Amino acid sequence: MTSTEITASPIALRGLAKHYGATRALDDVSLDIPAGSFTAILGPSGSGKTTLLNALGGFTTLDAGAIEVSGVDMAGVEPSKRGFGYVFQQYALFPHMTIAENIAFPLVSRKVDRAQIKERVTRMLEMVELSHVADRDASQLSGGQQQRIALARALVYEPAVILLDEPLAALDRRLRESLRAELRQVHDRVGSTFILVTHDQEEAMSMADRIVVMRNGKVEQVGTPAEVYDTPVSEFVATFLGDCNLMRGTVDSAGGLVTEDGLLIARATGLPGGTDGVAAIRPEGLRLVRAEPEAAESVVKATVESQQFMGREVLIACSSPVGRLLARVPRSRINAHAEEETRPGCVVQLGWTVDSVHVIES
Repeated sequence: MTSTEITASPIALRGLAKHYGATRALDDVSLDIPAGSFTAILGPSGSGKTTLLNALGGFTTLDAGAIEVSGVDMAGVEPSKRGFGYVFQQYALFPHMTIAENIAFPLVSRKVDRAQIKERVTRMLEMVELSHVADRDASQLSGGQQQRIALARALVYEPAVILLDEPLAALDRRLRESLRAELRQVHDRVGSTFILVTHDQEEAMSMADRIVVMRNGKVEQVGTPAEVYDTPVSEFVATFLGDCNLMRGTVDSAGGLVTEDGLLIARATGLPGGTDGVAAIRPEGLRLVRAEPEAAESVVKATVESQQFMGREVLIACSSPVGRLLARVPRSRINAHAEEETRPGCVVQLGWTVDSVHVIES
């Protein structure tokens, strides 16, 4: 299947609202989803991400707002009439049907010509590399195989939009990692607009080209994975997307973020003098300093609380005058002698480059 066979659809969400009693599941959500993008909607439980996906699919009636797909208003359009493909967490395969019959079902229900059904089903089976199990019942397949069949069924009638509701959540870690790559490859091959709902940050960051972070029914930030990770717009986004060190200070007359003790945390913040700010520094942005600090680097003494082995890296948790700090240090930087120096109770020096610190106004 080539990308030219599907015309991907842009989606516009305008002022979406959905209330359940006093709870605002969606609170004036507006968002543009480009055609052909792989967009991940990410957030904790209760953030509104599943409600948003259900509204897109037509399974939830909105209290206010509009959804447009390729400029067409979806108000009143039933889920089966929207032309979307759906992949659910539980796959929803028909256990009494063979794999080939499961994939063919959307085409049969649309009364597609029998010869065309056979050709499309064959193509889908080849794409998900399951041609050899075409005649088996769905119940005979592993979880990973069922996930691929559910994806093939969603793609077989060439929808412009694919909605994925935590499709990998029920799988073990190793299989999830394998299928992430497969999903991304399928997206790139078919060219549809993919919209994934997940609470798994790693899943979203590894597959999507756009991340939508939600909180309390609102969109907190939209951007590329690199943008939301490196330049979070709020403390919530900074701490939700992986580990993050937050150092608080006030902007001085030179534009630097400084602690009460005069430690320079960040330089050239872009904020006016007197503004309170929070520096967001990822654990990989801290390093162990054993000699003199490098140019444009600040250093703080910290007491090691714990040390976690993480394969190629060691995660060191410390208490310090600027708060609790996490440093992710490559094992190549920690020799046998240094391991003794970074055990719990030891005092270390942690440094960071002040010119590259992202500052959030608090």
